[in-house]
Amino acid sequence: ILDGVYNALQSGNTSFCLQELCEHNNRKQAAEKFICLLALKKQGAINVTQLKPYNDILATPGPNFYKI
Repeated sequence: ILDGVYNALQSGNTSFCLQELCEHNNRKQAAEKFICLLALKKQGAINVTQLKPYNDILATPGPNFYKI
């Protein structure tokens, strides 16, 4: 996930959505990526936002993004 956000930043995007990351994955893989997303949020590597319930989750670099 961290690589996905990093690649998105290099291509000029300021955020990365979880739905794009899980596009061709089965349910188990999508759940694993969601758990990784939460772990990165806890470490401060990324910030996550969700505008409404059931909307896509957007990840942006957090204060520790470049430290991890």
